[in-house]
Amino acid sequence: MDLAFENRYYNLDTLYLLTNEALGLSESIDFKIGKAKCYFNLGTFFSKKGKHELALKNFSISNNQAKEHAEYELELTTIDAIAYEYEFKGNFTLALKTYLEGKERAESLKNFTSLANFNANIASLYLQLNDYDMALNYYTKAKIIRVKLGKPIALAKTNCNIAHLNIDIKKFDIALKNLDYSLKIFKENAILDWLAYAYEIKGKLFLKKNEFETAVLWYQKSEAIYKELDDEYYQIRMLLGMSEALLGLNKNELSFKYANKARKLSEKLTFTKGSKDSARMLFLINKSNGEFETALQYYEKYQTLKDSLSIKENNKALMLFKAQKEYEEEKEEFIEANEELVAKQKSYVFISIGILIFLLTVLFLVKRNEKNYKSLNQKLMIQQANLKQSEKQLRYTNLTKNKLFSIVGHDLRGPIISFQELIKLHLKGSISKKEFIAFVPKLKTYIDSIAFTLDNLLHWGQTQINGLTTNPTNNIVQNILDDNISLLSEIASKKSISIQNNISSNIVSFADGNHLDVVVRNLLNNALKFTEVNGEISIGAADRLNFWEIYIKDTGIGMDKKTIDEIFNTDKTYSTVGTNREKGTGLGISLCKELIELNGGKIWVESSLNIGSSFFFTLPKSELISK
Repeated sequence: MDLAFENRYYNLDTLYLLTNEALGLSESIDFKIGKAKCYFNLGTFFSKKGKHELALKNFSISNNQAKEHAEYELELTTIDAIAYEYEFKGNFTLALKTYLEGKERAESLKNFTSLANFNANIASLYLQLNDYDMALNYYTKAKIIRVKLGKPIALAKTNCNIAHLNIDIKKFDIALKNLDYSLKIFKENAILDWLAYAYEIKGKLFLKKNEFETAVLWYQKSEAIYKELDDEYYQIRMLLGMSEALLGLNKNELSFKYANKARKLSEKLTFTKGSKDSARMLFLINKSNGEFETALQYYEKYQTLKDSLSIKENNKALMLFKAQKEYEEEKEEFIEANEELVAKQKSYVFISIGILIFLLTVLFLVKRNEKNYKSLNQKLMIQQANLKQSEKQLRYTNLTKNKLFSIVGHDLRGPIISFQELIKLHLKGSISKKEFIAFVPKLKTYIDSIAFTLDNLLHWGQTQINGLTTNPTNNIVQNILDDNISLLSEIASKKSISIQNNISSNIVSFADGNHLDVVVRNLLNNALKFTEVNGEISIGAADRLNFWEIYIKDTGIGMDKKTIDEIFNTDKTYSTVGTNREKGTGLGISLCKELIELNGGKIWVESSLNIGSSFFFTLPKSELISK
């Protein structure tokens, strides 16, 4: 087991093989603590491989077994590991709550080593949110404990993290002092993983001071150690730092090599922050090389990931605050509950004595109050029903709010920011007038996309905020289709898609004309979006007694059953890119469903992958025709 654990940074396959061998031996002699430690090792293996659900499962088994057999050291270690998995997955609420629970458990056991670890890990959460005051507060607590314990290696780790924090707030002298102490300890004790990290932090220090050559030297020291370690995740930050320092030295080709390697590792490990930072570096490198089109592509990717992470970062801050508050409230409630329980136990003794003496009186009072209890229960049930209804309404309001901010934050903000950045590049002279004009077709696409999204958003907003009313009139369906075919003709022409309108002029519906216009435009736009070049779209209608059944059929890429189930879900948005990478809000189809149903019709789809899709919807016939 010990040999397996020592291989966690050098050879993950050896870690896995030796742990399974140790587990087999432990099970053969029912060595309970051995099994608990083996499950911890397996959790470590799966964590390093990025399989966090399996890591959590094994850490939890180890934790339960450690509790059962009073192995307090292992219990605290597994709590720390479980919290770290939540942190890596982005669930900062559970991470903070678990760290706080571990901190409290360490305090109760007077295990000061673990207490320092939990303080340091809580600090790292706040450091990721750039909350430097809170981070420094917890790092200081960890440092005080480690100074008292007289453990230089643990103290060096804390100093290294404090140095990282001080670099971010540009207190370079303090950072350097902490780093020099840490480096000395890590070298003397051959703590390679932390030594690589300390070299990387020192590289970052000189990078922030624009001393690029010195930064490269320290990053190279870090890189040399990382090559010996089987741990890809921690290399990403080093690779990006090296790339930025090389770009500062105008070594663009080598800078690209490091940034691209960081991008590939980030995608392999599904590490969103790494992907975002890699896209930023690739944008800067291509911009420096004069490759403006490629630079813009990476900038768009960077902006999309940044927006996503920005929302997550805001949510993280709220979740951390909420988690800490919830944890403190739960703790207070637990203390109060215990006090109440003690008080109740005392009162039960007196009640028992009273029952023995006044049994008849108590029975009489119970009978008399039985009716009152029933009445109170009925009122309580009514209040609970009202509360559930309010909760349901609140949940729906939150879903609506989240959907609105998602659309505004991603589908409108992204194109506008890209447009803005391109104009900045032109005004700064980074791109010429000729190069700017070359981007005009793409900018027109952005504007068309924004206009289409805003139109959908306004209609959808009306249905969500006040509940949309209909104004039904007699509408010649052919005219509405012809208008929208003309409106979308440029898109169809670019993809060489033919549109055949087979609906005759005698098909007249009794529905809200504006609603019908939105539905037709969205369905036609969708068909164009998911149909390959040289494809076909056909439109027709069938007579269904008091309804017209209208269809829009394409020869596009089609959908699987899961996608069909998702697109009509009004509780959330579902969007995929088109055949030419066209983007959408995921709002259009759910909006069509709401508008068709408001006008007394139904909408559905029949689709097969790589064959095409047919959207059908029904509309009431004109009152004149139905009579």
